[in-house]
Amino acid sequence: MKINNCDSLDCFFKETRNKIDPNSIPLQKETIEFKFELYKNLLNLKYDLNFNLNKEQFSALNKYVKEKPFKVVECDKNIGIGLISHENYNKLAIDHLNNPEFYLKIANDPLNDVKEFINNVLRELCYRKDISKSLLKKLLIDNGQLGNFRVLTKLHKKKFGIRPIISYKNSILSNLCFLIDLLLQPWKDLAIQIAQQVINANNDETNGCDHYNNPRKEGYPPWTNNCEIREIIGSHQFYKSY
Repeated sequence: MKINNCDSLDCFFKETRNKIDPNSIPLQKETIEFKFELYKNLLNLKYDLNFNLNKEQFSALNKYVKEKPFKVVECDKNIGIGLISHENYNKLAIDHLNNPEFYLKIANDPLNDVKEFINNVLRELCYRKDISKSLLKKLLIDNGQLGNFRVLTKLHKKKFGIRPIISYKNSILSNLCFLIDLLLQPWKDLAIQIAQQVINANNDETNGCDHYNNPRKEGYPPWTNNCEIREIIGSHQFYKSY
């Protein structure tokens, strides 16, 4: 799905709509003509079927695909890949997951309880008319999974280490997270505009405003001066946070 690229609720609804099964689409004159045109174009394509691997290399690659004698893992900072045995990879992952400093061990799988709690909150919001019935239908959770855990190896460090990664793609909160991201998008864009205004005002040497003696204490960046603060608060109704 491309809902992470949506910029409106209409787009959100469209991209979360149940997809049509291609096998259920009836044959039409236009679709048949399109297929024939596609096949004719495929006939004109030329393929280079020469392998860049010799017989021994291809045999070794085929053996790896079938037997998976070791793991190929990503490296932190995107510096390449690493090779590690399954035993060592599992030990690194289990040792990290069993560390009580980072994780709390629980006796039961909380997935069903969490889904029930979230669905109850969503139904309550719909009952109070804070969200529409159509939005409720999109956000209600009927399936999903827990996050997937993996580790990246830190080969760029003198001392070997790992970076744990938990991916929540297609998790029970996917649609809800996409919606929240969509709702916060205008505020993010506004924050970028304000930051740019502050930078531009700072570069204007003719503003004639005195800087704060201690701007960090006032909750503003050190380059912000009185004139810029008045402009920001006056234009966008932003207030200082202490």
